[in-house]
Amino acid sequence: LASKFGRRLSIACVGMADYGEDFSVLNDMVTEAQSFGSQASFGKPSLEVDSLSNIISSLATSLTTSKTEMTELRTGTSKMVRMDVTREKQNTPDHVGEWKIYVDSDLNQFVRRIWTWRHKRGLDFVEVFDPRCVRCYKRIGMTSNLMGIVCHVCESFCLCHDCNADRHVLEEHRMRVGHRQSKCDTLLAKRRMGKLIRKELPSFSIAMKENIFGEGAER
Repeated sequence: LASKFGRRLSIACVGMADYGEDFSVLNDMVTEAQSFGSQASFGKPSLEVDSLSNIISSLATSLTTSKTEMTELRTGTSKMVRMDVTREKQNTPDHVGEWKIYVDSDLNQFVRRIWTWRHKRGLDFVEVFDPRCVRCYKRIGMTSNLMGIVCHVCESFCLCHDCNADRHVLEEHRMRVGHRQSKCDTLLAKRRMGKLIRKELPSFSIAMKENIFGEGAER
């Protein structure tokens, strides 16, 4: 249940028995639910009147909070919760679970572009400069070097020396057709508007978990 409902699930366990009774099972249930983000608590009331009352009051408050979050304030109807999302336990090691790996050297499945979050000028995601050859995706770097060249105008177009042997590639990059901007002009404009940033990345190889999990997956 906790893996399906996450923080929207409220669990309260109350242990009422002899003082020396073992409540480890209830404690484990609470810990397990909390590891998935659920609101879970365990209470062991004493013989005092206020003790049980405080536990019930805490439960009522938790249920009220969950109900408020699950209600659409404008219409008063219940919000829909996705049941096809299984959350992962908190603090689960990265090597656990099904991973899909995209290696930069793989010519069939690889990362073509990378975007990053940049909350400036009203932008959300902006493109990151690709330091690889536009043809064969061989890594060149941020500047021209022994591996290849980087266009000195837009500073956003890379070409390895092997692919640069065909001079038409660089010419087409800077060529304007009629009133249309060249590819070089477009990249330069993106840089000036902040839609393309030059940022050093350790690698273009990424790994993604097959199963999407977490609270963000249900929105």
